Amino acid sequence: LDDKLVRNLDDLYDAAEPAQSELKYFLDQMIQEVKGLEKENIIGPTLKPRDRAFEKAKSEYSHRIPGPPESWLYDVVRAGVICKSYKQMSDVNKWLGKNCHIVQAKNRFAEPAFHGYRDLLFHVSIPFQNELAHICEIQVHHKDILALNDQFGLPKHYEFFRSCFLSPSRPEEEALNDLALMSKYGKIEGTLMKKLLKSKDPEQLRLVAGLCRDKLDEFTRALELYRRALHLQENSSDPDDEKVAATYLGIGQVLGSMGETDESLENLEKALAIQESCLGSNNV
Repeated sequence: LDDKLVRNLDDLYDAAEPAQSELKYFLDQMIQEVKGLEKENIIGPTLKPRDRAFEKAKSEYSHRIPGPPESWLYDVVRAGVICKSYKQMSDVNKWLGKNCHIVQAKNRFAEPAFHGYRDLLFHVSIPFQNELAHICEIQVHHKDILALNDQFGLPKHYEFFRSCFLSPSRPEEEALNDLALMSKYGKIEGTLMKKLLKSKDPEQLRLVAGLCRDKLDEFTRALELYRRALHLQENSSDPDDEKVAATYLGIGQVLGSMGETDESLENLEKALAIQESCLGSNNV
């Protein structure tokens, strides 16, 4: 916003709503000027649901500097363009380059997302209300690839396992190895639990604990895994305070789901105290 970072989700959505209207006008111009593009080829623009924006900011950007995490959300206002050919995708790319400030771009044909989907992804600065501007997302699809996605649901498994790949300290390859380990044993119990509780990798433990908590409602197992991770973190020669805080947060959330209110609050307060110490109270 006019060279000023948003402070929270309220700031972000106050800017997003007028920017949504401006993005629609911008896309209407694109339709008029890119050969063969029609209104039915435009998806949106829409606003990302607030609960998903909150979760993404917390899980993906809490470690980004400078904060706050909400300032790194570039897809609250988003739209899609469905192209009939690769030539038309190239035309859209060129038109965007001439008619807006592109903050960043991803060619996911050259480097596909790990779930296999291919597109062009742009984050563009859209002016609104005099000198203000908001970063919006435009996803450019090829109609045949989008049709395959609609038919076979390429990213649906990714949506289920999305939380496994959000940790900036856990490379995708290691996360995939963790999922392969779980697939080998079939269930997170018995032999696999014994193996995990001997693990000396806190990030692996937190990944599996998160799955147990968020996807499987296996709160007792999640608690065991989080506590093992916390033990390793606190006994490390160089503990990472922000990761320790994240583990206390996970323990507090699990205990809350189990109805252990007092103990849950105790762990959440520990997480908050560490985060305030690391980031300052204004950024927590």
